[in-house]
Amino acid sequence: IFKNIEVSSIISHTRWASVGNVNLSNCHPLINRGTKNIEFFYMNGDILNYQHIYNSNLKKKINILEDENCSNDLKCLPNEYKKNKKKLNGSFVIVNHNSLNLQNININKTGSQGFYSTYNNDDDCFFSSDVYGLVNKSNYFYSLNFTFDCNFSNKNFKSFL
Repeated sequence: IFKNIEVSSIISHTRWASVGNVNLSNCHPLINRGTKNIEFFYMNGDILNYQHIYNSNLKKKINILEDENCSNDLKCLPNEYKKNKKKLNGSFVIVNHNSLNLQNININKTGSQGFYSTYNNDDDCFFSSDVYGLVNKSNYFYSLNFTFDCNFSNKNFKSFL
């Protein structure tokens, strides 16, 4: 029954496995299930210092990720992303959202990793780290070179562009 749905977002993502084994634990999104919140992380690019951050948090006995089989560079994010994004070194685009506020999608871009946006004829918003991910949606695109939070309950996202 869809009549009570006010907003919906569909996020799809593919990524070449540049870090870690090709297995279900390393697939995107990285899903971290907390007691009251489920967090989702998607990334294109590389976090170069992920192992150092992860090991440092293990020494401090900080619970990072419930999936112990995850070995990719996202495994440091559940603890670090909200706390201090600036500690993350590399070139990447990270998309994060959680079950407590489904309409808020956080997007963080660092380095030379590409990031583009467009709208189709129905005014649906699309993002891609490669312009080729958008060419079937529209005849134009915006190159995004900044970090921002998107609230998709608000149709004024175009004001960012």
